[in-house]
Amino acid sequence: DDLVERRVAPMRAALVSFIKSEKNDRDLVQGQQVPPFTLTNLQGEDVALFDVLAENELVLVEFWASWCGPCVSAFAELKQLHAEYNESGFEIVSVSIDQNFDDWFQRSNEHKLPWIDLAELEGWDGDVATSYGVQFIPKGYLLDGEGNVVDKDLLPYSLGERLNERFGKSMDQPDS
Repeated sequence: DDLVERRVAPMRAALVSFIKSEKNDRDLVQGQQVPPFTLTNLQGEDVALFDVLAENELVLVEFWASWCGPCVSAFAELKQLHAEYNESGFEIVSVSIDQNFDDWFQRSNEHKLPWIDLAELEGWDGDVATSYGVQFIPKGYLLDGEGNVVDKDLLPYSLGERLNERFGKSMDQPDS
């Protein structure tokens, strides 16, 4: 029993979580409403996704972790897009899938993230990460104000194009 509890049960649970996550990623397509969640920010306050959606026209939910190089390297471009379009009704909600508060806290402060920064702190197998089909990071969902998927897995350049389509030209683009 001890061997099964220590070795088999965790592997089985991880496999079940992976299968659920894979299905959820396939099901969350353009036009589908995302599952609601409430997570904690760095100040210990609960933030509900649908409260953020109610106040914004477009919201990017971006899953990341402190150890993820591609996630961190995207921050510069995401900061620029946030600065350019936040006043127009665009917000970013980052969700850390770190397992350690200190890792999340240190990396978030190091990069001075200007958007809503939340954490689940349960790694890949957290309920929110699983319900959003997170199998790789960075993983993002661009949502409308109703919580419907507009697009997913956008690179910052493609996100910029989507924001330009919705809100008008970027401040960095020259006049034609």
